[in-house]
Amino acid sequence: VPEGGQDGDAERDLYEKLDALVAEYSGHFETMQFRKAVQALKAIWTLGNTYFDRKQPWKAIKEDRGDAAYTLRTAINLVRVFSVLALPIIPETAAKALASLGVEAKRVEWPRENAATELAVLAPGTVFAVPPPLFAKVTDDQVGAWKERFLGEGVEEE
Repeated sequence: VPEGGQDGDAERDLYEKLDALVAEYSGHFETMQFRKAVQALKAIWTLGNTYFDRKQPWKAIKEDRGDAAYTLRTAINLVRVFSVLALPIIPETAAKALASLGVEAKRVEWPRENAATELAVLAPGTVFAVPPPLFAKVTDDQVGAWKERFLGEGVEEE
């Protein structure tokens, strides 16, 4: 995990939105509204992608190495938070992502701190491994086979 840089407007915006979405996600679990929980989890993932696209560390590295480092450190910590939040939904995949960060899924706790604190858990210098792809690409042939297998006769596609 790289060191350097400090948070700015993009990070403060991320912290505020992430705190709200994690509270929403947790609330849906507490009330056993699992479809809404999955939608909130997807929104959390989208928030992370939006942050990374906004910061563009691949460009920042040429002008401000500290900012690029901070963005990458935040993104790596986002992977940890995303994985912890995803454990109830996709446990095996989330555990693999956590393992690549050197974190045991059995030892994690639900995020209790604010986003700024949670996104600093993996400190500069923490060693991690880039995992192989966690999801296989779905081919057109697979989609066709699944439609044939699961759609059933007389059922119209939407």
